[in-house]
Amino acid sequence: MDNPKNDQLKRDIEEMRLDLETQLKRRKFSNLKIIEISQNLDDLIAEYMIRTNKTK
Repeated sequence: MDNPKNDQLKRDIEEMRLDLETQLKRRKFSNLKIIEISQNLDDLIAEYMIRTNKTK
């Protein structure tokens, strides 16, 4: 069963990720650094989701 709150949270996170990537590109971060930051962000989000039981 889908949860509308979780769906909205996922959309919000994806929007923030795109905004962050755009800002990093504007500040001339290298593509590898942007990928590294994005992966770190994914790890933090996964940890948050597990801790708050939002993955169910």
